[in-house]
Amino acid sequence: MSLSAIVTNPIEIVRTRWQTSGGDVNRPISMTALIREMWRQAGWRAFMRGSVVRGIYYYLSGFIDPVQRDFDDHV
Repeated sequence: MSLSAIVTNPIEIVRTRWQTSGGDVNRPISMTALIREMWRQAGWRAFMRGSVVRGIYYYLSGFIDPVQRDFDDHV
């Protein structure tokens, strides 16, 4: 589960940046232009920002959920 969070992180980063770009309604920024700008500013790091934290979060949530279900079955 945490591997999928890390692999899909670039998609989430681009989506979030696109949604919060605050562009003009009459002239919205294209997805391609946004990706080019991100690459120009920070390279590949722009797309992987926060991926470690996201991976750890999903790893721990995948571990805690089965433990909680097992605990609930015994109570």
